[in-house]
This record gives sequence, structure tokens and C-alpha cells, in this order.
Amino acid sequence: MNYLSIGKRLRTARKRLGLSQFDVAEAMGCSRAQVDNIEVARQRAPLHRLEDFSRSVGLRLIVQLAPRSDKSITVRTTGSVVHLLDGINELSHEDSELVAKMVQILPRLPPSIRATLSGIIVLWSERYADQAHSEVETA
Repeated sequence: MNYLSIGKRLRTARKRLGLSQFDVAEAMGCSRAQVDNIEVARQRAPLHRLEDFSRSVGLRLIVQLAPRSDKSITVRTTGSVVHLLDGINELSHEDSELVAKMVQILPRLPPSIRATLSGIIVLWSERYADQAHSEVETA
């Protein structure tokens, strides 16, 4: 675990919310010095303290345990990509495979086919967005 990068991320989130170290310490039920120690990685904070800090600055702490032989991949992304990934996770296996195939071929499609596909998707998005959970007949 890289305590320095965790501390920097927590500090950035705290400042983005306009909270002082005293505000976070009060929410966590600890001293301001402990908050500062976590932010600058002066000491290895226990997991429950990192979770309390994360919660108090609007973050979610996720811990993953994996065998050392497994290769770990870290991806930094934007909120829109997270929204996309959440949507993909909700798809059936067949639909997920369809999206994966689309991602593979999309960059190689000729501009005219991409434009047609884009138009179809926009049209369907407008037509079915409000009817996500109702029965809809299609032509």
C-alpha cells in the first residue's frame, strides 16, 4: 500500500470540499494531528481510519486482496467512463459481448458507416431513454 499517494488523494478530496483538517478530525472522531499524519504519510494509518477519512471527504475506500502472482492493473478514469463501466456491468453476457465487438470495430469503420451508426444510436437513445423499464415495440 502506498500511504503517500493515499494521503495525497485524501488531502485533495478534503480541500476540494473546503474542509479543514479540524472538520475531518471531528467527523472521524480523532485529532487534527492524526488527520495531518495520514495526509503526509507520517505513519501507517489503520484501515478503519483510512475508511473513516475517505467517508468524511466523500470517497469510497476499496480494498482488494489478490495473490502476488496475479498482475494488478490500475486505471485512472473520469466519471463519465465510470458511468459507462457501470452500465456495461449491468448488461447481459450476450450484450456485453456485442459491446466488446463494437469497441473493436468502431475505429476501423468508414466515416459514412460511423455517421449512419451514430444517427441510429442517437435516434434510439431519444426514443427508448424514457422507456427504459417499459415494454416497447420496435419497427
